[in-house]
Amino acid sequence: MTIKSCWLVILPWKAFYMVGEPCTQAEALTYARGIWHHAEVE
Repeated sequence: MTIKSCWLVILPWKAFYMVGEPCTQAEALTYARGIWHHAEVE
């Protein structure tokens, strides 16, 4: 399993900054959905 160094900071107005390794908006959204999906499953 690969962990990407793509950290998201979700702001109240749903904007976000991506820090760490460069990643695209699509990758960031996919990463965020993955976290939320796991949170829903747990």
